[in-house]
Amino acid sequence: MKHLRVYDRRTEYELPEIAILKKIVDTFSIDCVFDIGANQGQYARMLRKKVGFQGTIISVEPNPEPFCVLRSEAKSDARWRSENIALASHDGEQHLSIMTGHQFSSLSEPIATDAAKASNVSELNTVTKRIKVPVKTLKTFYLESKNAARFARPFLKMDTQGYDTVIADSADEILREFIGIQTEVSFVRLYSDSISFHESFDLYTRLGFTLCAIVPNNAGHFPYLIEQDAVFINNDFLRVAGGSKQFERRL
Repeated sequence: MKHLRVYDRRTEYELPEIAILKKIVDTFSIDCVFDIGANQGQYARMLRKKVGFQGTIISVEPNPEPFCVLRSEAKSDARWRSENIALASHDGEQHLSIMTGHQFSSLSEPIATDAAKASNVSELNTVTKRIKVPVKTLKTFYLESKNAARFARPFLKMDTQGYDTVIADSADEILREFIGIQTEVSFVRLYSDSISFHESFDLYTRLGFTLCAIVPNNAGHFPYLIEQDAVFINNDFLRVAGGSKQFERRL
């Protein structure tokens, strides 16, 4: 009998993301993933269990409640670090809006659009309280992490609910240290600091990255397209040949 592969329909949306991440990790020999906006560690667990990534994972989550789960998960993995901070455009402190659905918590303020209301996103994206959290720029955090962990080929994943482009645009030259970026892009604005997909595309292009893929980051909000993840590759890195594990950096 031919072997049949069975998929869980609740998570089948992950398949394109898993496939592209496997290609990136293999092709560019990624040895460290910065997981910014880690929530309870879902992305890191997916990297380990489904992508097969064995390198260093550095997860950042400012919300204390999901961070407790994240920290507990990371304790059993010697190559998984967790930090209870947020990344922002400056070093210091900033107010974090805690939402009804903890995965929607953000440094940015929510916007109740018609599409968000119709897809029930607004019910989850409602502020319940605001807390002050420590924040660092990506540049500061990268340099601290570089001193604490040995890595040479990092990849950046951001899921900060409307704040990804703020982090990227204030990172200065450090952003070009990452071989690739996975970032949430908006087709419907849910936060005051979020920008449209077209504006995000223009920003990352200007910062020296080329769009590689667009993949779902959740099961969706049919019939609306609210958000997706965009994956960009640093222009300094080129594939020598299709399917090759080698790469070179332009000087």
